[in-house]
Amino acid sequence: FLLLQASSTQHHPTNFASILGRTFLDRNGNETSLDTLTQQQSYIGIYFSAGWCVPCREFTSILASIYQQLKWKRKRFQVIWVSRDLNSTQSEECYREMSVEWLRVPYEDKSRSKALFEASGASYIPALTVLDPQLNLINSNARRNLERDRHAKRFPWKIKRSRKHAKKG
Repeated sequence: FLLLQASSTQHHPTNFASILGRTFLDRNGNETSLDTLTQQQSYIGIYFSAGWCVPCREFTSILASIYQQLKWKRKRFQVIWVSRDLNSTQSEECYREMSVEWLRVPYEDKSRSKALFEASGASYIPALTVLDPQLNLINSNARRNLERDRHAKRFPWKIKRSRKHAKKG
């Protein structure tokens, strides 16, 4: 697994509305608004990966399979891909190879990509953070859950918090 720089003292917001951004690009380069996703009551997976990362390529196929299963089950789940590639050419190639109907943060929007990576608490890729339809963080390390739940029976992979943690939050 590859470690990427992230602040260990980073505050993890419970609601990502302020940093998620207002629009994302689809496969054809068309914009999709965050409002559309929230109106559809979709859970959102923020997926951080790069084409040069072998573990990312392996997890991408797992996530793509689970994404398709959820679509067939009519579950509301949208993946927003955030590239951690080294340049826009690599990012475009990686996205094209994914062959899934995921949205993405434009590669050029590096400040948003960095803010999302830090807010999710990620320190390596591949990483998957899951938000509820109200954009609240429900799992900052969902990758592990998906690897153990290949049939999406535990969707949306909420982390159960103990009462001790719930009172602090």
